[in-house]
Amino acid sequence: MLRDKISTFNEFLKAILMLGLIIAVALGVLWFGASVWAHFSEGDGSEFPKMPALSKAEYTIEAMTTGDVLLTPRFDTAKSPNDSSKQLYTLHGFYRVIDGKWKFVKDDFPMDEYYWGEITVTKRR
Repeated sequence: MLRDKISTFNEFLKAILMLGLIIAVALGVLWFGASVWAHFSEGDGSEFPKMPALSKAEYTIEAMTTGDVLLTPRFDTAKSPNDSSKQLYTLHGFYRVIDGKWKFVKDDFPMDEYYWGEITVTKRR
């Protein structure tokens, strides 16, 4: 009688462990599938959204220290007031990526190499 109860209890534990194992494997497969789907549907996030027309933003400004990329229709340069060997770029309106889209900010924006590090300006083609 005691052996029957122990045997029944052992069968019950085996069933619970097997059920737990099946649930764990199913959740693992689901997690893996969701990860693969998210990777292919969302991309890796390294792509820029479609840039505005060349007539709206003729120059690309890249701050090497931060990796920020801005687009601007025009800018002025001057010597940095903090270090005469560095440049001060004043962007007259600029585009930046906000929420995955290029948004235009119409304010003047000073970018001093003293603070931003090396700044590279290239003309878009």
